[in-house]
Amino acid sequence: MLNKLQAATRVSDLANFYYFPTDCPHREKNGWMGDAAASVETAQYLYDNTAAYRKWVADISDAQRPSGELPGIVPTSGWGYFWGNGPGWDAALGVVAEAVYRHKGDPRLLIEAYPALKKLCGFYAREKLRGDLVDWGLGDWGAPKPEKMPTVAYTSSCHVMRTHEIA
Repeated sequence: MLNKLQAATRVSDLANFYYFPTDCPHREKNGWMGDAAASVETAQYLYDNTAAYRKWVADISDAQRPSGELPGIVPTSGWGYFWGNGPGWDAALGVVAEAVYRHKGDPRLLIEAYPALKKLCGFYAREKLRGDLVDWGLGDWGAPKPEKMPTVAYTSSCHVMRTHEIA
């Protein structure tokens, strides 16, 4: 059973990585950053895909606006800045770079991502911080019961704190 689960995971990862990490193999095939942040650990464990992640993190940096804002998907033609983004998706910039470092021991991607991470942290501080919280973004879509779902302010603030830790 475990071997079948691992084989299915490998096939899913391959189907969802087409030049860049995508959200699903059967519909959009967009580079949703939140999906990539959630799957990077498994992908780094299973494959030597560091070069692809290096290119994708550079693409994220290229998509960053002068304000520091990131879109929810990368690559993008401009879509994803006004809906579908937020700290849970932005976190991919740092989470992916950190995962590559932890799995491969190479700090270069973290170093390359640092200027964009710093700019992102500044964006949060200037544009999104309200008191001690960031109450913006899509929040958590994974709660098994909607009434148990954490608030957007909670999940987004946790992602912002994690992004600051990585930066």
